[in-house]
Amino acid sequence: MEPQLTQADPRLSWTPALEKVGRLTPREHEVFLLLADGLGNTVIGRRLFITERTVRAHAVSILSKLELPSRMQVCLTAAAYAQGVGKCDGYCRERQLASGQ
Repeated sequence: MEPQLTQADPRLSWTPALEKVGRLTPREHEVFLLLADGLGNTVIGRRLFITERTVRAHAVSILSKLELPSRMQVCLTAAAYAQGVGKCDGYCRERQLASGQ
């Protein structure tokens, strides 16, 4: 029998950050979602028409706001968020209201 993962499991240390995604600005949120795809700063910058340095600044801000220790943790959190894991935060609710859902 395989052990079940719980919120307290250290392998899921990124899960509390899902509830903090609402702290991100709209641009940080765009960068956050592109990080879910494992994209690097250069590619993200090209997609968003911003400099690599600006992407780095957003990434640092995302780390701080989500209280995560590494970019890898941000990527895991972003991937989970993009797949709908966890609670819908304020930003998500605003988007749902705007789209009529």
